[in-house]
Amino acid sequence: MTYGWAIVVIAVALLVLGQWGVFNPAMNVRPTYLGFWGVTPVDFNYRGNGDLALSLQNNIIDGDINITRINVSAGGMSYSSPALNLPIASGSRRRWDLYASDSHFTGGAMGGNYNIFVTIEYIDNRIGSGTVMRSSGNIQGNIEA
Repeated sequence: MTYGWAIVVIAVALLVLGQWGVFNPAMNVRPTYLGFWGVTPVDFNYRGNGDLALSLQNNIIDGDINITRINVSAGGMSYSSPALNLPIASGSRRRWDLYASDSHFTGGAMGGNYNIFVTIEYIDNRIGSGTVMRSSGNIQGNIEA
């Protein structure tokens, strides 16, 4: 019985270390997003030249939305989009691109990691145009070429 518990403890410790990336020598980060509600960046990439592409999905059931502004913070720099008019039907996706020439983001070395904070301001058509909703969180992954 004692050896059984020892094996379980070792297995759990190895699993935790694996999740932390200890056994990932290249330190690759799986693309993921944390936070966000209502509107989520389901697909995204950050390029070495500083360009950012977001595929935004409206997860609000029976509620069409209109994105009015997107704010992005990366590498100590921030960018706030001009007023936008990006309608997205319930369950649909829409792509939004931010070019380094507009944001002055510098990107980084290909394969390096990034962690970008994004705030999406939108109007839920069920509520009306007087209330601006916000969905915010982090996106992270590896810098692409």
